[in-house]
Amino acid sequence: MLVGILVCIFTILGLAFCIVPGIIVGSLYLFPLLLVIDRRMSFWDAMEESRKKVQPDLLGFIGFFLALIGINILGALVCGVGIFVSLPVTWCATVIAYRELWPEQETVITPPVPTGRKADSPSPSSEK
Repeated sequence: MLVGILVCIFTILGLAFCIVPGIIVGSLYLFPLLLVIDRRMSFWDAMEESRKKVQPDLLGFIGFFLALIGINILGALVCGVGIFVSLPVTWCATVIAYRELWPEQETVITPPVPTGRKADSPSPSSEK
């Protein structure tokens, strides 16, 4: 009987040490991809910025992260087709949370530079 109890306790602890840290890390690092895309940060600066913003309200973001996971699980349970609805919904929710956390900065959008020729050089057809 003691062996059964210990195996049960060790199993629960093992799952907790595997799942709980994953949820915490997932919550802390919800926003680095958006920071890299929107603010053009390096990956490590984006990871640090996300952690610093989320850490003061970690429990709230853990709840948010679990809600996102729950929505995606429900979407997957609908014969896998619901995931096509749940993934965009959860990404939109994540972007809205991102905009709530970083409202003071405007989005930096720079147009891509053409790679074939310089912008100042005349086109081949205008030389004739």
